[in-house]
Order: sequence, then C-alpha cells, then structure tokens
Amino acid sequence: MIFAKNLVKRFDEKEALKNISLQIAEGSVYGLVGSNGSGKSTFLRVVSGVYKPDGGNIIVENMETFNNPAIKAKISYLSDTPYFFNQSDLKEMSEFYKKVYSQYSLAKFQLTQTRLLLKAAQLQLLQQFHWDHPG
Repeated sequence: MIFAKNLVKRFDEKEALKNISLQIAEGSVYGLVGSNGSGKSTFLRVVSGVYKPDGGNIIVENMETFNNPAIKAKISYLSDTPYFFNQSDLKEMSEFYKKVYSQYSLAKFQLTQTRLLLKAAQLQLLQQFHWDHPG
C-alpha cells in the first residue's frame, strides 16, 4: 500500500506538492493526470525516495521511502529524461547507483548501454541514407 498524508515538496519558492493526501491499495492501478508542471513527476520521485518531502509523510509497505534502501529495492521510477549529477558521465553514475542500490547489476547496465548505443547507431545510419525508421 502507498499512503501519502499532507505531502509537501518545495523548490525554492515553488510549491510543487501542496498537502497531497491519498491512499493506493496494494494490487491496484492508479493514474496520475494533470498538465505539465502540476506535480505528477515530483510526486513519483517522492514516492520512490528520490526526493525527500518537505512536509507530510509518504509510506510504502509501512515504511518511509527516503533514505530507506530496503523499500527502495522494491520501487522503480523511470523518468522521461535521465538524471545525471553535474559533470558526471555514465560510468560515474553507474558507480553511484551501485553504491546506493544493493541489487544494482553492472551486467544489466552494460547490456542496456550496448543496446542504446546500437539503437543510436542504427538511427544514425537510417538518417544518413534517408531510409524509413523500421519502427
């Protein structure tokens, strides 16, 4: 179960989440709908423990998520834009995630990296020769 009570997240003077309260039962499917900038991604980042709430509580399986490796191991959050620390590269980010997540797999990281590089090369060739994208 996911339980949020009076959840608040601020970025400087901008209040991205303002007293959000909800309960999502185990096994249910829940959709977040809203315009750009309405707080959907911020809420997901707080739920997954990426961001620390500035107020209120977020509880997943009876545990707070921020700074909690046991619950973070059960949660996945994939942003539409990848996050990197300033001045970092893929290798440095891999090292960071290896330290933070006990179940981090360097082999899976390398496989994903290879697939992305191959896909990028494929798209570059298709564009170079003006071929249609294979889908």
